[in-house]
Amino acid sequence: MFRLELIGNLGSDAEVREYNGEKFVSFRLADTQRFVDTEGVVTERTQWFSCTMQGEQKALLPYLLKGQRVFVRGRGYLKTYDSQVAHTKVAGCDVRVSELELVGASKEERENAQRWAQANEYIMSLGYTDWNQIPKNPQGQKG
Repeated sequence: MFRLELIGNLGSDAEVREYNGEKFVSFRLADTQRFVDTEGVVTERTQWFSCTMQGEQKALLPYLLKGQRVFVRGRGYLKTYDSQVAHTKVAGCDVRVSELELVGASKEERENAQRWAQANEYIMSLGYTDWNQIPKNPQGQKG
């Protein structure tokens, strides 16, 4: 395990998943490096990271779409898995995200995401675990 900070693009829309009763958000993050090799050829190398965040992250989910540039900070875990294409062992990295910021988003998008995150924290503090649990017609209102 090691600390990790990355800036990259989402490879697909983020998804909410559930494991052992806990919800989390997962997404793939691409970090592309461009460099000139010893022969003077510009080369690109893309590394993929499997990222997960605890909770449903309803505030951020609408913004975590394919191609969105993000900054993530978290703990990295090295892994190996069998490649179905190359029929060999391949190294990879899982990231448990503790902090995420939208990069390149407009000021309005960042403010909206922050307001949704604050609203989400508030409803969680009231004991709700899901937005769907909030009564549609609170007492005293006609609907």
